[in-house]
Amino acid sequence: MRKIVLLALITVLVVSSLAASGTREKDSERLDKEKIDAVLTYIQGEVTINNQPGVEGSTVPLGATVKTGEDSAAEITFGSQNIFRVEAETITTIHIGKDERRIQIQKGSIDAIFERLGVFADNDRFRVETPSVVAGIRGTVFYINVEKQETTYLCTCHGTVHQEAAEDSVEKDVTAYHHKAYRYIKTDSGVKVESGTLVYHDDESMQSLGNKIDVKIPWGRPAE
Repeated sequence: MRKIVLLALITVLVVSSLAASGTREKDSERLDKEKIDAVLTYIQGEVTINNQPGVEGSTVPLGATVKTGEDSAAEITFGSQNIFRVEAETITTIHIGKDERRIQIQKGSIDAIFERLGVFADNDRFRVETPSVVAGIRGTVFYINVEKQETTYLCTCHGTVHQEAAEDSVEKDVTAYHHKAYRYIKTDSGVKVESGTLVYHDDESMQSLGNKIDVKIPWGRPAE
């Protein structure tokens, strides 16, 4: 009789533990879903969202256009440990939500650390689109600058970026553990790709962004 009671008690404890674990997993999934929206977490200087002054802590609507003025910047976070900085004099359209995962840069530059894309990279890459190149991201540190309408500078700072020249058949995966840059230049005969040097950004500026989301960039070696 005692054995039967003991077995019943063990069964109850196991079922309760499994139920609690399932509840925690569901709570974790719920929290991840709540973090899907892009949030404006830092503003410096003149920043507008759809031509209205940006408000720190506000959600960036799907398809919103973010503009920064001279000596201005905005930082946007989403999901878990993903952040990008919209640098000065930049115009970009943000499509970050449950069913969309892309950023369009019409002018200017962004630097980004996408540490945990999770649902944002399911079955596809997160896309950053410019007039001359499209970058496919699955968890990378990168910097991208639309220097002018025909020219984009793209640096894979740490990780891998799939790069596709706009309106052309040129595409490749670029892996780097300490900055590898290219310029994509639209010409009448197609898109020309040139090697670039480290300009506009450096280790310190990228790590300062990583500090905002508690990410230490392992320069010189793959991520663990």
